[in-house]
Amino acid sequence: MKNFEAYRAAVSYLEGLIEPARRHFLRRGKNQKDLRAKRMAYFMQQLGNPQQGLKIIHVSGTAGKGTVASMLHAVLTEAGKKAGLYTSPHLTTGIERIKVGHRFIAPKDFAGLVEKIKPLVERSKKESPFGPFSYREAYVAMAFLYFAAQKCAWVVLEVGSGGTSDATNFIENTKAAIITNVGYDHTEILGQTLAAIAADKAGIIKKGSRFYTFEQRPRILNIFQNRCRALAAQFNFVKRETSHNYQDLNKKLAMTVACDLGIGKSTVKKALANFSLPGRFEILQRKPLVIVDGAHNELKMKSTLYNLEKLAFRKLHLIVPEPRRKILRKSLALILPKADYVYRVRADLKNGQEALRAALGRAAAEDLVLITGTMYLAGSLRKKWYPESHILQKRRSR
Repeated sequence: MKNFEAYRAAVSYLEGLIEPARRHFLRRGKNQKDLRAKRMAYFMQQLGNPQQGLKIIHVSGTAGKGTVASMLHAVLTEAGKKAGLYTSPHLTTGIERIKVGHRFIAPKDFAGLVEKIKPLVERSKKESPFGPFSYREAYVAMAFLYFAAQKCAWVVLEVGSGGTSDATNFIENTKAAIITNVGYDHTEILGQTLAAIAADKAGIIKKGSRFYTFEQRPRILNIFQNRCRALAAQFNFVKRETSHNYQDLNKKLAMTVACDLGIGKSTVKKALANFSLPGRFEILQRKPLVIVDGAHNELKMKSTLYNLEKLAFRKLHLIVPEPRRKILRKSLALILPKADYVYRVRADLKNGQEALRAALGRAAAEDLVLITGTMYLAGSLRKKWYPESHILQKRRSR
């Protein structure tokens, strides 16, 4: 649409940063991992450190981190706090990563921020001592510029992957650090063992902050406890009851953090009473029932299976991506045996709508069509019900 030309040009510019950053990472290898937070701090310094003065809640974890971050943002907003939310990846379009209160950043503001950071991004390709700024780093920088301009008091910040080496880990004024749990994901960056992954995630725990987790395994908890002791951070374990599924745990964790920050229980309960997130076991239509769920690792897929068992349907039509990565193959192996029909979508998603049409054409009214495997696939096919233009106009996902 003509009204969004500047926005689309801005998105195109950001997407153009992906390949140069990837090439730089491949050239530098493991050394690049150590430079990410340093590069981001350097970037933010040149932008005037817009993160200073903001109270940060930093959220990591293999599963549930986006849900917990969004829950906490909803609670802060319900409590009357001016709060920003940064999450990644986006489901359908870029503005979904940056939110203040109940609305995403306006497309024109998004485009304006890209123009603001563009000179620094271009200069970094030749002058940055830490390498060129990346796609993810540009988004994080834009988010903090927006939060500062909106005069936010609080920011809930979701880690992209891991913790120590993530683009979000330049911050120092952390009020609460959260690691939901630890599982195998992003192993090419974080390490091949759960201990290595846990150690990287623990990097978000900062001096004097409060730390929260519902991770259960003693050897992983020991890593977190040692980090907390070293930094005089307060360790808080959220106990898992036998009846808890992942969504219950997410809610309990969010409630614990919010109450510790001084928000009343009645406000917390009101904010979370009807909480739901787009793309997380989201019902898009009935007869046939269509659900979209961005589960892309084993922990997330186990939660999907738990939710699936509570539904009544005749046949399951499963739309999934081609499993090129080992982690995706392992997660899909959990759900593929449950399917009556499987429709595979290529990595470029070009046959996604074709797969969706085939599934909807074959499915009876009593059947279930489940779209799962990656957030990118979920967001791409969700456009049939919620087009990008709708999200850009409303600045909401629904």
